[in-house]
Amino acid sequence: MQTTLFYIFSPTEALLGVAREILPEDVQHLKTEVWSVICHDRTGCELQRGIVEAAYWTNLVARLLYEAPEPAQRLEFRSRSLSLGMHGCWTVAVTGRGGPATELVDDAKEAAAFLSDNGINLSVGS
Repeated sequence: MQTTLFYIFSPTEALLGVAREILPEDVQHLKTEVWSVICHDRTGCELQRGIVEAAYWTNLVARLLYEAPEPAQRLEFRSRSLSLGMHGCWTVAVTGRGGPATELVDDAKEAAAFLSDNGINLSVGS
């Protein structure tokens, strides 16, 4: 049997803070990214988490290099990012599946009704 694992890379608040301080025009480029790995029930995953994370970090650091002469802000951003390290810059979540958001909303409506019956009123939204 074959399954897929999804690695979700999200920028940390520390990285976003450095970007806002030094390169505010680039903050919008720090987006969550998802990468997948195929896993087989008998042989395991084609790539281990450490390899995926190291590859992500290597590519990110390479994108932080600019042709000479590098602007001072870029040098400062790269220096501060490197000092934070991979896990200071990115959180990594791993999931084997996701579901349709419509199911989440439907479940939340049932949960809101249950909570309301117990004196807690929360809005699910429309």
